[in-house]
Amino acid sequence: MTTTPDTPLIDLDELEALAKAATPGPWRAHHCISKSTISAPALAVDFITISNDGGDADAAEGDAGLIVAMRNSIDALITEVRALRTKAQTREWIAVVERMPERMQDVYFVLGGKVRAGHYDGYWNEKDGYWEPQQVTHWMPRFVPPMPAPPEAM
Repeated sequence: MTTTPDTPLIDLDELEALAKAATPGPWRAHHCISKSTISAPALAVDFITISNDGGDADAAEGDAGLIVAMRNSIDALITEVRALRTKAQTREWIAVVERMPERMQDVYFVLGGKVRAGHYDGYWNEKDGYWEPQQVTHWMPRFVPPMPAPPEAM
């Protein structure tokens, strides 16, 4: 799913209330030839049955697995999203009169009231050009997600 600034945020309070109202976990999926079922130790019986009804048995098994994985991870996901939202809100702009970024550091910078992404090398650079240092008022480091480890050579 691609998000944009206009994408509404997920209501975590509503999601948490739904999770608390559901059967306590952990849930487990069980599969047989014609159906998949979901159970929880808190219940003595299977409480959700997903039948393939002549359809794709692998899809029914995948659906059950997804539902179980979502239920078993929802509390941790809500906690993590809340922490990330808090972290994102605490990022602050740095005034250029206070401090400049390191050379070649990837940054967001404010130029003419608009936020741009680029780097600083004595000039503020981005794909559309470069600007004199005095033309920019504020900057912040760009978030760079961790890169997955390369696959091991065989």
